[in-house]
This record gives sequence, structure tokens and C-alpha cells, in this order.
Amino acid sequence: MAKPTIRIATVLLAGLAITPLLEAKEKPKVSVEELQKENLKAGSQKNKTGEAVQITSLTLEIAIREALQNNLSFQNAFTDVEIAERARKAADASLFEPSLGFAGNRRGQRYTGGRASIYNADATATYRQTLSNSIAIEAGYQTIFQGGNDAGGAFIGASKALNGKDNQFLQNELNLRLAEEDRQIAYHQFLNSYQDLVYRVVQSYLGTIKNFRQIEVANSVLDYRKELLELTKVKFNLGVSTRLDVLRVEVQVAQQEERIIATQNSYDNSLDDLLNLMNYRQNREMSLDYDSQETFRDYVEKDWQELAKQNRQDLKISNLNAKKESLRLSTSKQLEKNKIMFNGRMSEVPEVQQFPGQVVTESSWNAGVSYTIPLGNEFRKQNTKIQALRVTNQERRSEELAYNVEVEVREAIRNLNSTQKRIKVLKKNVEQAEENLKLAQLSYEKGIKALIEVLDAQDDLLEVKTSFVNSLLDLRQAEYALLKSCGLISVPLEIQELAMREAGIAVAAIME
Repeated sequence: MAKPTIRIATVLLAGLAITPLLEAKEKPKVSVEELQKENLKAGSQKNKTGEAVQITSLTLEIAIREALQNNLSFQNAFTDVEIAERARKAADASLFEPSLGFAGNRRGQRYTGGRASIYNADATATYRQTLSNSIAIEAGYQTIFQGGNDAGGAFIGASKALNGKDNQFLQNELNLRLAEEDRQIAYHQFLNSYQDLVYRVVQSYLGTIKNFRQIEVANSVLDYRKELLELTKVKFNLGVSTRLDVLRVEVQVAQQEERIIATQNSYDNSLDDLLNLMNYRQNREMSLDYDSQETFRDYVEKDWQELAKQNRQDLKISNLNAKKESLRLSTSKQLEKNKIMFNGRMSEVPEVQQFPGQVVTESSWNAGVSYTIPLGNEFRKQNTKIQALRVTNQERRSEELAYNVEVEVREAIRNLNSTQKRIKVLKKNVEQAEENLKLAQLSYEKGIKALIEVLDAQDDLLEVKTSFVNSLLDLRQAEYALLKSCGLISVPLEIQELAMREAGIAVAAIME
């Protein structure tokens, strides 16, 4: 069977080396490596001068690699990891990042009774720093300008929450802890995006192969039908067949032509989907290359269910989201408490008297304790109740997702077993169809049967063989569906480490 020729873009390979990595800590009775042996084995392709070479044959491995290099959504997923890390750094800086402020004022006082008006100005520089979760200080210098009698002085102040953390610090600390969880989520979303892209490429690639083979079969059947039509017309002219026989075959030819149009449309659509995943836009001649193989395995559902619980990225993301909601609830409960605040200040800033030229510098200080009683505190109480409900909702979502994953794995195994049984049946059908064709040809040679029966036997054999080969592709698709449902589509170790470095995550923290 000739390989399908399609039109895709000219691309220079950058040479991304891809090697399998099994993330699961336990292996089922069916070796995961056996299912992953064809997953992402393509290495860099360069000539002797080190230059990248042009693709001339699109294998499944190259299609996966090209999609990983060119797919824009996948690139965005990697960028999201960097965004999450920068957001974490920003939240971390907000906890203890100091600030320096400058202010200037000009004042005027006008007196009655003939007294002169007083005009003065001042400039102030203030440094603010949070020292801990409950203590903040400020220090600065103020200069007063008044008719040549300039004077200045320093001041220092502090505030402390006496019964817990300062509310502003609490909010900033929550933002930091949420940002840390978001960083983990972005990392797992990147891995999930990788696995999803590989799975989509596999399904699209194999689907395109199947559609092309359907076109080949449809064209072959159409040729047989046209040949049969010519024979029927000859028989009609000889008076052996009736006009009804001719019309019946003409209807079969028309139906087959309609089938070819529909099959061609399906092929074009699946090809567009495949090229879109690889972000190809310019066209050139290229061939698809894939060999179907018959492999049968026994699948133990319990083992694969355990692997899914350990490796599904969306389950990990859901658990991290649940942790985020719990953090919000804990902070909301602390914000609900009224704070007792201590404030103190010491200053040597000049004090301006009522008349010009009379400036006296004196030290001053003040200290105090404040306690605000909200009338009902209903706002924060309702926020706490709302957050408690959100925690419950997230727990339900996590539970529902775990159940959906269990069903997905069960269905994937059921589809695999069903496909394997179907292949065995089709294999017997192929043998039977081959035997029927031999008998039809022998009977035709002896004059027992007509050529039309030989053509029908050829049609049957071609249809059964195509179904058999397509079922092998279905088996490969079902195997990838099982790997996807268990989160076991291999993510190369170097790609994981690259994403972890981008996210500022220690390798040991993820591999534990």
C-alpha cells in the first residue's frame, strides 16, 4: 500500500532530544515502558556540518516533536510558569520591602489686629520598614524653612499589633502563600499541557492515517464497481442482464462516489487538525509514515487506578486549589479578630511659634494603644462563612474529579480489551475472506461462477483487511488513551527540570 502524500510546511528541526520518563513510583503487571516505547523517541536530526535538516517524511515521533516546538498554546503554558514565579517574587517582596517617601508643604497664617502674617514651608523624608508580622517602623527627617531661620530635626516611630499579626501583613502573607501554590499549579499545568498535546497529536496523526486508508479502500471499491457496471452493460446488450441490474449497479457506483467525497472531507479535516497542532502554515509535499503492529496485553484495572491517583496532573492541581481555599479560610478567620495596636513616636522637629523669627526646637514623644470595635463585624464574619463554603465546594470538586478519573481509566481499559478482541475476530475474518476469494477465483476459472462474484469477494477482502489494519491503529490510540487517563504520557526529565528551574522549584520537592 502506498504511503499517503500530503501537503505540509517546510520546517527546520531544532533537534529537541526526547527520552521516555516513567513518573509512577509503582508499575502495574503490564509494563508501562512497553506502552511508552514508541513515545517520544525522536532525537536531533543534523547533517555532518551540524546544520538542521529538512523534514521529508512525517513520522509520529517527528509530528510530536514539531508540535512541542511550534504549538503556541504549549509555549504559553511554559510562559505561565515564569509568570507564576515572578508573581511569587512580587508577593514575597511585598512583605518586607522598604519604602522611602518625600513630602513638601507650605503654610501661611494671617492674624487680625495688625499682626504680621507668617509663611513657612517644610520638607520631609520618611523611611518605612516592616520588621516582622506585627511590627513596623518609620524614621525620617523634617526641615522647616521660615525667613532664613531654617531648622530641622529627626523623628522615629513604631507600631505593633499586640494580639496577633498586623492585618496588612496578614493579607500580604496570604498573597505570598497563594502565589507559592500558584507556582506549583503552573508547573503541573505545564506538564498536563505537554501530555495533552502529545495525546492530541497521536490521536490526530493516527486518525489521519485511518482516513487516508479509507480513501484508498473507497477508490478501490469504486474501481471494482465501475468494472462491474461495464460488465453488466455488456451483459445487458447481450440480453443476459436486465435494465434493472444495470440501474442497481449504477446506484452502487453513485453511492461509492458519495462515500469517497465524505471520506475525503474527513481526511482533509483531520489533516488540518494535525497541521494546526504543529502550527504549520506553508505547504509542501510530504509523506506520512507509520507501521501498524499487533500487540496484545493483559490489563489489571486496580494497578492502573493506583497509577492514575499518583500521576494525574489535574488531581494534583485540584488538591493545590483545595489548599489555596483552606489558606484563604485561615486568613479570613484571623482578619475577623479585632486588633489591639500600639503606636509610638519620638521627634526633634522644630516647633514654629506664632511670630516670625521665633523658632524653638524641643524634643517630643507620644505613645498610645488603639482598639477598634466594629459595630457587628458582619462584613468579615460573612466573608469567613463564604470562604468556608468555598472550601467545601472545592473538596466536592476534587472528589468528583477523582471519581471521573476512575471512570475514565475503567473505560480506557474496557476499550483496550474490546479492541483486542475485535482484532482477533477480524484476523479470522481476513483469513476467511482470503479463502473465499481463492474459491471464487477457482470457481470462475472453471466457469462455475461469474466475474461479478470474484469482484465481490475482492471487495469483501479489501474491506476486512482495511478494518483489521484500522483496528490496529485503534489499539494504538486506545493505549495512548489509557496512558493519558493515568497521567503516564512521558515528559522528558530535561523538560521537567527546565520548567522547575523556570518556576524556582527545587527538583527534590517535585520528585518526592
